[in-house]
Amino acid sequence: MSWPTMSARKKYPPPGFGHPVASTLMDLRRCARPGCGGSAAATMTYDYASRTVWLDNPGAEPDPNAAWGLCLTHADTLRVPVGWARDDRRTPIIPLRPAIAV
Repeated sequence: MSWPTMSARKKYPPPGFGHPVASTLMDLRRCARPGCGGSAAATMTYDYASRTVWLDNPGAEPDPNAAWGLCLTHADTLRVPVGWARDDRRTPIIPLRPAIAV
């Protein structure tokens, strides 16, 4: 078996690689923070030009290879550099029934 050439490696992922696989990949992803083994509960993407960091629901990103998975704790406590904006676009979980006191 021969290894792919450099030009073949640059073409990965293939065209059309996207959404159907994204949710499956996010289910298998772990938090990107070193030393954390938690499951990815949010997806972080960023743009240097606009100095913006976005937090989205897992599987909502257009390109799963350009996003970082974060566990719930690290997503909730994420701090961005001075001058950057943090845009949390995750859908909040709204309870259907009020909590019952025991």
